[in-house]
Amino acid sequence: MNWFDRLTGLISEPVPAERLLKAPGAYAIVPDVLTVSVEEHDLRLDYRPDVKARRFALPGRTCRSYLTHGLAETGQREIMFVFAPGDATFTSAREQQVMDVLHLIYELVREGGIVHPGDITVFGEQAPFGLSHGGIAYLDPVDGPGPPVRTEALLALVLRPEECEAANIAGVHRVAAWLGDAYRIFPYPKFSDLSRPSAIPAYLSETVLAKLQTLRVTRNAGVFLRDKTLTLRLTGDLTGHLRNAFAAVEGNPVFSILTGHVSDADARLVWVPTASGDPAGICVREPITTFAGGFIVLIGDQTTDSAAVQEDGFMVMLRPESWSALRHAAESRTDLEMPMSGDENRFVRRFRLEWTG
Repeated sequence: MNWFDRLTGLISEPVPAERLLKAPGAYAIVPDVLTVSVEEHDLRLDYRPDVKARRFALPGRTCRSYLTHGLAETGQREIMFVFAPGDATFTSAREQQVMDVLHLIYELVREGGIVHPGDITVFGEQAPFGLSHGGIAYLDPVDGPGPPVRTEALLALVLRPEECEAANIAGVHRVAAWLGDAYRIFPYPKFSDLSRPSAIPAYLSETVLAKLQTLRVTRNAGVFLRDKTLTLRLTGDLTGHLRNAFAAVEGNPVFSILTGHVSDADARLVWVPTASGDPAGICVREPITTFAGGFIVLIGDQTTDSAAVQEDGFMVMLRPESWSALRHAAESRTDLEMPMSGDENRFVRRFRLEWTG
């Protein structure tokens, strides 16, 4: 049989179907340097029996995972993609795109472009997966439906172009949380569904983060509310970043800090404006004792010390002397705790700055 026979219809034998990589299996991307493990999984309905009335939007869908081996030798954490195709099928052409992206990441890493949780790679016109100007967000592995992600690996989540633009304003973790809210998965899905609609809400331009100077240290910062104590937890040496942030707003003491995933949180706030103004969120377990947020706004020059929920984050308003105490603690890497004003039923009674690691 040849191309002429097919063209003239002299034969009716169907064209062979594209062949996927065998799963489970390991395949070379860069011989003797970088390989990828391919596995096939099922996304289950009601994957957490301890969460009541949980309904997952993709019951029974097959997904494939791709985990690199060899990036750690370069100083980069291994990368894991999980894809859940919208039509419940997968093609070898798309699989080759995954391999091409992993090879591109390897080339970027060799040139010194190490990626960390909260980072994003934005592509140009010739973007993979047909997403012009789309990108890839890198996140710490989380609990949820689908395959387990090794804790030493980074989860790679494919973002649409408008989601990449939103990440520049609101941060990668906040965009990922919107994806989590779409599927009711805390705090974000660990799979990429390329057929899904955009997760960006129409009211993004109204966010307070679009109006403030913002410190983007999401891989070293988390904020959460537990037992009426609002805690800003910082890791690593951020004293220089914080010193610069406080100095830059001396004339108008207000700035925000984008924060990342809080692993021990029970729920994550999600910004869904309502007439009642009540906060919305997604949870991982019940009872809910710990709420994580996506950012914290710090405001000085106030008449009282108080704190409140703001969108899907928190706002702390401080008197001048409290602002000075917070600045000193931030710049000297020391812990701090101060009471917030209001009656005993107030949502936040204390604010704490906590250094770890």
